[in-house]
Amino acid sequence: MQGLVAIIVGVLPFLWLFHSFEMVSFSASLPIFFACIVFLVIGIVLKTRQNRGSVKVRGARIAQTAKQAILANIHMLAVNQKSLVKQDDYGNEDHSAVLRDMGRFVDNNIAGKLGIELTEHERKKLFDIIRKEATRYRRNNASLFVEYDNAMTQAEYEAFCATLLKVDGWQTRLLPPDERPQGIDLVGEKDGMVVAFQIRKADRPVGNRGVNLIHDAKEGVGATHAVVISNEPFVTSARQLASSLGVELWHHSDIGEGFR
Repeated sequence: MQGLVAIIVGVLPFLWLFHSFEMVSFSASLPIFFACIVFLVIGIVLKTRQNRGSVKVRGARIAQTAKQAILANIHMLAVNQKSLVKQDDYGNEDHSAVLRDMGRFVDNNIAGKLGIELTEHERKKLFDIIRKEATRYRRNNASLFVEYDNAMTQAEYEAFCATLLKVDGWQTRLLPPDERPQGIDLVGEKDGMVVAFQIRKADRPVGNRGVNLIHDAKEGVGATHAVVISNEPFVTSARQLASSLGVELWHHSDIGEGFR
C-alpha cells in the first residue's frame, strides 16, 4: 500500500507538468498513469510471493535444524527444564534460569548453525517446541528421572545407578543376585570397554574389601576395568588401594564424568 501511494504521488506531478506544458494531453496521460499503477500492483504481487517463499524456506530450515538439535540433546534439555526451576524468596517458581538455558541452546545449536539471527517470534516458537518435547520425553521416560533417595534399598540403588549409566551411554546388565562373582553387581559396555561395577548402598564410608574383591573378579566377567560406586565417600586406605590396583571409585554423582 505504501508503494502504491508513492507511485501515485510520484507520477501525478510529472503528468501535471507534462500536461501544463502541453507535452502530453490529459487523455494521453491517463493511460500512462493507470499503466504505472498496473505495473506497480504486479510488482507488489510478485514481491509478496517471493517474500512468502523466502519465509517458507527459512521456516523449513529452522524447523529441520531445530528437530535435529533437540533430538540430539533431548535428555539434557528435559533435565534442565526441571532442575533449573527454582523458588524465589516468596515461594514462587522462578523459570529465569530455564529461559537462559533455552536461549543459549537456541542461539548456539540452531541459529548459530544456520548463521542467522532469529526474530522474537521464531525464538518464542522454538521455546514452546522445546518445552513440549522435553515434557513428552520426561513422560515417556519417567524411570530416567528418578532422583536419589537415602531411603533406597540396595536393589533400588543398583537400579538407580544402572539408569544413570544407561543415560550416560552405557549398555548395562545387572547380574542376578546368585550369579555375582565376588561382589560384581553390574557389567557395562561403552566405547569398546567392558567394565565390572560394584554398587554399594552404604550408611558409612566404604572400606577396602570391595576394592580387593572387584579387582580380583573382573576378569571373570570379561572386564578390563573395575569401578566401585557408592552413595558414601571412601576411606583413605580404600582410595590408596584403589589407586595402586587401578580400580575407580565413584560417587553416583560422578557417573557421566568418565574415567579419571
